[in-house]
Amino acid sequence: MKRILSFAAVMLLIFSLSLSASANTLVLPEGQHSFTMQVPPAGADDPPIFIYTLNENDEAEIIDFFGEAYYLKIPKMLGKYPVVSIADDAFTMSGTLLSVTIPDGVEKIGDFAFSRCTELKSIVIPASVQEIGEYAFSGCIALKSVTIPDGIKAVREGTFASCLKLADVTLPDSVESIGEDAFLMCRALTSLDIPEGAEVADSAFRMSGLE
Repeated sequence: MKRILSFAAVMLLIFSLSLSASANTLVLPEGQHSFTMQVPPAGADDPPIFIYTLNENDEAEIIDFFGEAYYLKIPKMLGKYPVVSIADDAFTMSGTLLSVTIPDGVEKIGDFAFSRCTELKSIVIPASVQEIGEYAFSGCIALKSVTIPDGIKAVREGTFASCLKLADVTLPDSVESIGEDAFLMCRALTSLDIPEGAEVADSAFRMSGLE
């Protein structure tokens, strides 16, 4: 009788552990993968999780981000896959981010990628980035400075819209155009060196310190 009870208890324990493991497993659509950082970033209690897809060259595009992080260095590799792109909306409304370092090798930052990260004060964009999407940093009301890397040809529509504290912006000579509302309501921005010959939309600096 004791043997039967013991066996039943073991089976119940295994079943409970199985349920627990399932509850902590992300179920992702086909083609999506997850990567958990081995060590939590400074100020975080748990390692954040990156959701990504792979292109035909087995290169990763980050499409979503889960968890709290304060001083985040995005990994250069997700497992064995190099990170080459940050997708539209990937980090939008990540409310705890104070600073983000994007790794060398990333070529594209998508539309709204860091939009409304309201605590974000600094962002490091590597020289490898060739394209920054529309409204990529819009609503980052605490962002104070940014250096746009050489090779970027366009500061697109709304890229830094409503970055209220943005006071220091460095544009490379490669910039050929500054789009509508690119610096909308950047009230702290009072000076900016614009590359010679760059086309500037009429509303590029609307309601900013440069209006």
